[in-house]
Amino acid sequence: MSADQDPAPPGYRIRPARPADAAVLRRFGAQLLDETPFFLRGPEERAADDAEMAGVIRSFEGASGAAMMNAWVVRADGSEGPPVGEGVLIPGRLQRTRRTAVVGVGVLRAHWGRGLGRALMAAVERRAQAAGLIRLELTVFEPNDRAQRLYERLGYGREGTKRRSVELPGRGLIDEILMAKLLDEG
Repeated sequence: MSADQDPAPPGYRIRPARPADAAVLRRFGAQLLDETPFFLRGPEERAADDAEMAGVIRSFEGASGAAMMNAWVVRADGSEGPPVGEGVLIPGRLQRTRRTAVVGVGVLRAHWGRGLGRALMAAVERRAQAAGLIRLELTVFEPNDRAQRLYERLGYGREGTKRRSVELPGRGLIDEILMAKLLDEG
């Protein structure tokens, strides 16, 4: 494992996104967002082209405390295969919110149940702690029980509900559940 990699389940590698990954990560992101309605952003709202995706990756690299981590398949010969998961850490930009960050994770459906969501969140949390962040927060759509259970197992607590805040095609307006974890509590 190189210095920029994090522990991952067998058969996978977790590392920060690089601008050279832009094309493959743009395609991965479109597939991820197309597989489930449980993201704020739709497939057409991710980077429009490879150059824009490279800019997104550079913005993560250039923002203090921010991280975009991806899980990649490791082939039998040890080479890196396609990306199958992503975790992000987005710290507050204002002086008063600089110790708080928004986090999120997504894994392609074919790779669910292998510990990738947990490993990506652990990678994001390690970077948050190294950056001196104290509070990590996220929202999860009310019908997404699977994600809620993952976040609860990782120590995120429910803090409230944003009632009817998201419109899902075919489902109408749904609630977002606010969850957070304090890194200095244990």
